[in-house]
Amino acid sequence: MTNNTTADAGINLGVNLGLDIGLESIISSTVGSLKRYAEPSLNTINPHGYIFQFHGTPGTNKCHQSASQFRKAANTLNLDWKERQAFHRLFNGMSINVDCYETLQKLGSLPMVKAIWPNEVRKKLQFADQPNIEAPPLSTTTNRKGNLETAHRYTGVERLRQKYGLTGKGVKIGIIDTGVDYNHPYLGACWKTPNCPFQYGYDFVGDQYDFNKGIPPSPGPLPLDTCDGHGTHIAGIVAANGSLFTGVAPGATLGVYRVISCATGGQTTDDILLKAMEMAQRDGMDIINMSFGGPTAWTENALAVAASELVKRGIIVTSSLGNSGVDGLFTSLSPAVGEGVMGVGAFEIETISFLALNVVSEIGSDTMAVTMSPTSLPFSYNKDVPIVWATSDQDSSGEGCAPLDKDKVAGNIVFALRGNCTFVEKANFAQDAGAVGLLIGNTQESSVTPTGDRSVNIRMGIISLNDTAIMKEYLKSNHTYLSTEQRVITYPDTSVGKMSFFSPYGPDPELRTTPAFAAPGSQILSTYPLALGGFRTLFGTSMSAPYAAAIMALTLEANKKWGLDIEELKSMVQQQSTLVLNPDTNRPVSVLWQGSGKSNVTNLMESNVLACPGSLHLNYTMPREKVKLNIALKNIFGNKNVVYQLDHIAADSISAFLPNGSYTSDTYVDQKRSTSASINFRPGDHVGIIKPKTEKNISLTITPPATLTPDGRWFYSGYIVVNTYSIPSNRRNKNTIHIPYSGYLGDYRQYPIMDPLDKTFPILAYNDADKVVEGNSYAIDNTNTIDVALRLITPTRLLKIQLMHKNNNTFAGYLSRGYSKYLGRNMRVDGVPLYRTAVNGTVFNDPENPLLHILQPGAYYVQIDALRPGSDPITSTNYQTWKSPSFVISSVNLTNSTETISQTKDIPAFNE
Repeated sequence: MTNNTTADAGINLGVNLGLDIGLESIISSTVGSLKRYAEPSLNTINPHGYIFQFHGTPGTNKCHQSASQFRKAANTLNLDWKERQAFHRLFNGMSINVDCYETLQKLGSLPMVKAIWPNEVRKKLQFADQPNIEAPPLSTTTNRKGNLETAHRYTGVERLRQKYGLTGKGVKIGIIDTGVDYNHPYLGACWKTPNCPFQYGYDFVGDQYDFNKGIPPSPGPLPLDTCDGHGTHIAGIVAANGSLFTGVAPGATLGVYRVISCATGGQTTDDILLKAMEMAQRDGMDIINMSFGGPTAWTENALAVAASELVKRGIIVTSSLGNSGVDGLFTSLSPAVGEGVMGVGAFEIETISFLALNVVSEIGSDTMAVTMSPTSLPFSYNKDVPIVWATSDQDSSGEGCAPLDKDKVAGNIVFALRGNCTFVEKANFAQDAGAVGLLIGNTQESSVTPTGDRSVNIRMGIISLNDTAIMKEYLKSNHTYLSTEQRVITYPDTSVGKMSFFSPYGPDPELRTTPAFAAPGSQILSTYPLALGGFRTLFGTSMSAPYAAAIMALTLEANKKWGLDIEELKSMVQQQSTLVLNPDTNRPVSVLWQGSGKSNVTNLMESNVLACPGSLHLNYTMPREKVKLNIALKNIFGNKNVVYQLDHIAADSISAFLPNGSYTSDTYVDQKRSTSASINFRPGDHVGIIKPKTEKNISLTITPPATLTPDGRWFYSGYIVVNTYSIPSNRRNKNTIHIPYSGYLGDYRQYPIMDPLDKTFPILAYNDADKVVEGNSYAIDNTNTIDVALRLITPTRLLKIQLMHKNNNTFAGYLSRGYSKYLGRNMRVDGVPLYRTAVNGTVFNDPENPLLHILQPGAYYVQIDALRPGSDPITSTNYQTWKSPSFVISSVNLTNSTETISQTKDIPAFNE
């Protein structure tokens, strides 16, 4: 199609004008103004479609009528659109594809449409593989247990199972993930047979589904995981039953809903997830675990709405928070931040376990830890495999960096020392010579994970410096081989009891506390598809969320003792948690990192008091402002009075800003002074007696820490401690629960959204290279642009990036991606480090009708407005504003042909 467009004429939104701006791929969720949320953030149509929400309550006849009415009205308009999925049970709406923005706009204007969202892409959340550890092993034999057993002792799960026989029996747990290898012997090696743990499930995608290539789903009844392993690993944490380890709730009934194929790199779309959530609800799941997330921290998206609807219907929903803890505050992701959803952080347990190599030679044998390449299968073979040197020059650090002798190498595992060329180059040389594996000997004390590549099809891993010395001695004998005997090696975790470095921080953008609590999630050995080796060690909140889900299954099974509702059960588990201490301050780490603390259900069955609400959200408070709150303490003992005594423990106050005012992605903790809030209880409430099945209402006042000032932008927190004893008083039946609170000191509406404006960002650069200089002239065409980069350090409801006329400071138009709603913050992990756009010669004026217009040459500057928290978008002073140096656009020369223009690289409208 040819478009003879002239200056100031509208350009069809289906094209992309010069947005390939050079640094890293721009991947961002941007939702805008049409029917509340959808907007063409890149001035292109979202290739994954849009989710339309209709008026009417899900699960009712009116819900079905809304969909029918929409189809009829849309077809009457004679528009080019295609239905993807329809939703009725949890969410009243459907997902659709459209050909252009005009179609989206017309469909969105139909009266039954309530809201529209881009059909976002979500990804599984975990890190893979263990570090290369030099510490001596605790155990290296097959008759020792994996570290899930250690986790069960640490969290009290072992006691619940041994003393009370709790296994999760009668509780249904839904796992929405990559499917499961139900042929695994630790998972029953069964599917829907009597006494099989797997009684429900469905495959929504098939193996080849790839939304990036337009390959449609191939649904089917068997959610078999053969190519990924994420879901199988999760299922093992929940309900494995084997000699090396057992899951938390091996008696639970499982439903498995496969939403990720073999072809999408661990990603799926919201509409597939919504269908899975609806089926899990239809199948009667009591608990649903979702170990995926992104791309935003807001609850205003279709997935979070559906997750909250599950909670409203009495289903416990656990979700991973992400793995961006190194980026500091505001790193928790949706749907974990959904209302009522249990977002789960991760902490370190006592040990690290993983499968190890059993190397045998004529002069001895040894168990060696191996760090695998992320793309490698484990070193698991159905027969003993010889290990040979890569070259005869055994002392050369460069061995394995040239073509190898096929007669010597073929069918064997190649051993090569680290150095002189890349890991992938070594692997390719070994692979080309017919080797079945590459084992690299570390020549340094520092640990390393070998770089992987999809071109490498053989096993690849690295052993420690100590094991390298042993291997070199073994290879002096005539025969050294890798035995088929499977071994587990277990090391002490020196960070035991601490929060995992990757565990995200809260709060959510509206200051609600996340996480709910933390569970074991670091270096967990669990089941893996048999085709991929059978077992693997993974870490991430993808591992801690199912652990929490299974703990909730044990609690549901035990609930016949108390008869509590779902929200009370969730509060009970959270309040039983153990606090994580900061060794530098001797205070608990912030509530915004650990929530209620480390999961610990050791004394769950002896619980006698429940506090409601389970946590206290103070929002923002000014210095010396007193916040009055009420807590109800409920005696859940059947026939005993309970004595209670209240106390208070202050946690670390944290900030994203150093004392000099500069931003830091590492949370800052003041270690030199007390940052404790002041807690005052109503006279007579500090100590008391609660009769059986009655409640005691407690009034208290919290005053922010007097030692802190608003200019430090502090988040303070702590715990109300309730110590209880049953009567007759017996110190041995003491039980302690913790009620977390958190707040912000100062006016949160003034909290910065963008990186401090006197620092590096925002920045303008011509062709991503030369920083824009005040008054300089620049020519714009299809390949030459002025690139704009900024960093959002806080989520924002609205970001506006505008081009302004220099001479009269009037509005010239929005840049591409220049009117975006409900954005998460920029992150180095699980996100995008910078928010990017460009002055590319076009702008649009109306977010409701964003037709592109070609710019006229002239003097301009860029103005960025980021809406501050809790503020209305109408008042200009409610924005954090940045203005660029002014510059001159000397010429704008864009190809008029739509076909030519559309050849420029598109930027995907989603977060990876």
